[in-house]
Amino acid sequence: MTQTEPEDLTQGLFAPAVADDPHPTYSKMRRECPVMRGTMMDMPMVFISGYEDAVWALRHPDIFSSENTISLGEQPLIPEEIDPPRHTAYRRLLNPQFVPREIERLEPDVRATVNDLIDRFAPNGSCDFHEEFATPLPSGIFLALMGLPRSDLPLFLKWRDDSIRPDVEPGDFEGAKAIRDAAGQEISNYFRKSIAECRRNPVDTLLSRIVHSEIDGVPLSEPELLGISHLLLLGGLDTVTATLDCMIVFLAQNADYRQQIIDDPGCVPAAVEELLR
Repeated sequence: MTQTEPEDLTQGLFAPAVADDPHPTYSKMRRECPVMRGTMMDMPMVFISGYEDAVWALRHPDIFSSENTISLGEQPLIPEEIDPPRHTAYRRLLNPQFVPREIERLEPDVRATVNDLIDRFAPNGSCDFHEEFATPLPSGIFLALMGLPRSDLPLFLKWRDDSIRPDVEPGDFEGAKAIRDAAGQEISNYFRKSIAECRRNPVDTLLSRIVHSEIDGVPLSEPELLGISHLLLLGGLDTVTATLDCMIVFLAQNADYRQQIIDDPGCVPAAVEELLR
């Protein structure tokens, strides 16, 4: 693998204009510098855009470690910030919770939630998709899965934004870190109480099942449970929302693809699969 340091790419990789239209920049990265040094949140990073290089990096955690890379809480995000072989043990614990047959059990409730959300704005003829659909849909599903009160959603959304996009001036890395640290502490305190309640009163929720899980016959410690909970929060409240936003933006900007779906609703499953990809 080769390494280069093109200033024009490292400086602009996370600029709003690139986020609006990332493919030209990604293509340039793969063409000119598939392994590139840069920074993110004022931390040195290596950006790998080629498939073979990415696979090589993932298979060599001694060189490309996942540990101590994000710093969003008082413990690492699990399993994202854990290297093999422990990473594999955590994945084996969590993967069964998200296999197709488990997700299919959610379909009736998800369909009902989707229809309810659409019914609220359909009479208006338009909506703020991010605020009225992409945020409440996955957030509501996440809280139901975890067995957490829906009334806590505003608190979770605040922690999400404070963790991922702190409200500071550009370049204020110290201010951003302070906000992330405070959010991480609040998230840990919240989940400590939730974990303790699950231990006292086991129920059939995702959080409770994880709390009562074991790896090699050993129950998970509180720091491990906090690391898993923190990552699930960010994934459930931000990643899915961002994916939904990106899918709708693509359809909004590409009328021909949108018309294909209108003309042939039978192609929806394939379209969803491709947009997720």
